[in-house]
Amino acid sequence: MNTHISQTEIHTVLTQNLQEWKSLIQSRSRPLTPFSTETAPRLSPITNIKAVVYDIYGTLLISGSGEVGSLTNDKNYGELNFFNAFQRAGIIPSLSPAVFNGICSKLYKEAIQNRHRELKAQGIDYPEVDILEIWQSVMKSLYHDKTISHSLSAYNIILIALEYELSANPTWPMTNACSTLATLFRHNYIMGIVSNAQFYTPLILDSLCEPSLASLGIAEEARVWSYKLGYAKPSTRLFTSLLEHFDYSFGIQPVEILYVGNDMLNDIYTASAVGCRTALFAGDQRSLRVRRENSLVQSLQADAIITDIAQLPQILGLN
Repeated sequence: MNTHISQTEIHTVLTQNLQEWKSLIQSRSRPLTPFSTETAPRLSPITNIKAVVYDIYGTLLISGSGEVGSLTNDKNYGELNFFNAFQRAGIIPSLSPAVFNGICSKLYKEAIQNRHRELKAQGIDYPEVDILEIWQSVMKSLYHDKTISHSLSAYNIILIALEYELSANPTWPMTNACSTLATLFRHNYIMGIVSNAQFYTPLILDSLCEPSLASLGIAEEARVWSYKLGYAKPSTRLFTSLLEHFDYSFGIQPVEILYVGNDMLNDIYTASAVGCRTALFAGDQRSLRVRRENSLVQSLQADAIITDIAQLPQILGLN
């Protein structure tokens, strides 16, 4: 058995099987409805905006767990999501579902915690893991202990990671999100993404949301995914390359960028810290994070509060 699968091999398998991954996402996904937060919108006009940048989970995507759920949401460890992921991938564990699930959840959490410690030791204040590295570690341990007999491969790592995420954190486009992005694109707004995310996040967006990111003109340089950097929000490092791209390519400065997100710390605080204007999305109870206990946001206000993505054109003066 291979003891290590390289990032190059994983990237190759990801790319070669894109349609398979997208078909799997579409087959496993079902419509979700946002839960009202009973929050009053504050639709203050925000002028002189040339670019709009978005968070993903809880903003453009309804997230069953409210965020990148398979990384952080402990309630999912009580389900049989680990066992089901392996079974759907055609790998039958030698243990009962409950016992296997318990072993997997322990290995999974430990691998994430260990990687966080390693990254913090390197001076990274808000570390982000690459979930495919985590799954490779989990599957090595399972194979070594003879809990599974199936050989390790890039394909199996990707498939199980995706199967697990689709079970642990079901997603669906936020109401009016896709159509609103298309409206802003027609009005010549430059758009981008800064999100805590994993490899499956862009796949989910392109599988479930029409039009696709590419057809909206969201260039690769304007898509910032935390797992690729090793940093997570609220680190301002996630904004560095995006701001440089907007300045170099379009002459757009931070004050001309509106950032839209559902988390007062990760989104509103971080975007404000780099000089962007902000809109808090308070449209889904699952994902709204006001963080009142955090000193960094206690005196902070977003420039606007929206409860429906379709309110964005209004605060930008398009209605």
